[in-house]
Amino acid sequence: MANVKVKPGICGFDTTIHIKSEDMQNVNIIIETECPNYKNMSEELIGVDGFGEVFGTFGESKVFDLSKKYCKHPSCPIPTAILKGIEVECGLALPQKVEMDITKE
Repeated sequence: MANVKVKPGICGFDTTIHIKSEDMQNVNIIIETECPNYKNMSEELIGVDGFGEVFGTFGESKVFDLSKKYCKHPSCPIPTAILKGIEVECGLALPQKVEMDITKE
């Protein structure tokens, strides 16, 4: 199982995403969050074809389609975190820390 922990920023809705696959292609996704948008999305985003998600056209996937439906904040990092976790669970990428450190001077 791939687990992705996200601290998305000022909203404070830390999120943990659990991604599990039995065949390294079809994945089940569980989203643990206090974000009302992603709580609602998690009820609809149950299972996806991992290869279809990560090898499709940028921004065109079930993850992004449901994110557009439930979350109106286009800079939210959660959809990308879900896709990164799918890559790891399907054996298409190694687990690696991803960071954004935003400052203003």
